[in-house]
Amino acid sequence: MVDKKKLIGCVLEIYGNDNQIMIARNAKIMNTRIFIKGNHCRVILHESAFVKGGEIWLEDNNTEIHLGEKTTIESAHIAVCENNSKISIGKECMFAHNVEIRTSDSHSILDENGIRINKAADVSIGNNVWLGSRTMVLKGVKIADNTIIGAGSIVTKNIETSNSLSVGSPACVVREKITWKRERIN
Repeated sequence: MVDKKKLIGCVLEIYGNDNQIMIARNAKIMNTRIFIKGNHCRVILHESAFVKGGEIWLEDNNTEIHLGEKTTIESAHIAVCENNSKISIGKECMFAHNVEIRTSDSHSILDENGIRINKAADVSIGNNVWLGSRTMVLKGVKIADNTIIGAGSIVTKNIETSNSLSVGSPACVVREKITWKRERIN
């Protein structure tokens, strides 16, 4: 259930039932591997969203990825694993090369009683968020609107301050009361 003209040079591997890739007007996915293994999984690109390169990976049942209007992604690995997990990316975001976003560790870590201690958690990225090259956003993270995450940062906890710059591993706010634009201003 997708307009193939909006999937340019993509590799699709889809296993399961009632899986959908929904691409709105003027949105495109180019040179990207899309792997879906499960049932009732959704990839949703809103108007004028653009993905170029990398991999979109949904595994298990009822998993979803939402990309907001005018969001652009260059060569990212976006993985939604475990039942009922979701990654939600807001409007007008810009993700540089080699960004990784995950809802899960994928494999189990067990305590001494054999009980899993690393369950999946949704990821929510606000509007107008710029993720620098090689940034990682891990499970359970929420990133506020109008933020910048510096190159090579690893986001392990929420970034709750809007109009801020966060860097490091783990990423933390180092500057507030800022914004960003796609255009280079002299």
